[in-house]
Amino acid sequence: MEILEKLHQEHEEVKGLLAKMCDTEDARTRSELFSEFKTALVKHARAEEKALYDPIIKSEGKDAAMDAREGYVEHEVADKLVEKLSRARNKGSEEWTAGIMVLKEILEHHIEEEEDEMFSSAREQFDDGEREKMEEKFEKEKSKVKA
Repeated sequence: MEILEKLHQEHEEVKGLLAKMCDTEDARTRSELFSEFKTALVKHARAEEKALYDPIIKSEGKDAAMDAREGYVEHEVADKLVEKLSRARNKGSEEWTAGIMVLKEILEHHIEEEEDEMFSSAREQFDDGEREKMEEKFEKEKSKVKA
């Protein structure tokens, strides 16, 4: 599997977890889903930065490099909101619900841009073999992340 296929697959998993959290009001269920979501998101984001963003930044494409830098910033924004939601005691509250809905909007926008613009740049800049090696690096980096 090459990296863009793997990233898309994981994006769909993250969006699914977000949808489930938004669809339930049960605090215990939300808490369990959020724990699973946070682990998946943190591992994915850190590995994605190393395996996709960094090679794009080092490539010749100026616009693509800016897209990757923007991706880093969007990950940072999501990380801060995830940490805020982690500290909340009542995952059934209206405040927590509002926070998870905003996080869902941020991540859906990020994923849409990434899969549209950055994936296109990666297809242009890296051949199939390079993208397969990037996926191997992605998996290796993911295994190093403590979430």
